[in-house]
Amino acid sequence: MSRYEKDQTINGLTHRIAYGHDHAIGYFVQIYSPPYDEPVVEYDDLFGWQVSQRATSKQHEVASQLVKDIKAETVFTERMDRDPENHLGARIAAALMPTKGNA
Repeated sequence: MSRYEKDQTINGLTHRIAYGHDHAIGYFVQIYSPPYDEPVVEYDDLFGWQVSQRATSKQHEVASQLVKDIKAETVFTERMDRDPENHLGARIAAALMPTKGNA
């Protein structure tokens, strides 16, 4: 699993944004608004969008753009870097389980 966090100002408040890749749910984005402990906007490849009634349209817009950027590979997550030359786990797996063609 890869998980990255950053702070971003939305509507004048600093929000914590978590994103990355989990092997069970795929790519994910979560936006935490300052007064709440749970995400107000959530997306993952398995369950799709979950938007709290407390979420603003701007929060949803920021999350949507981040999902697009992740899928367009303009925002880095560990899942995208599985080239054996750059990723130790992929290099070990390639050495232990050689494949031919598209695996």
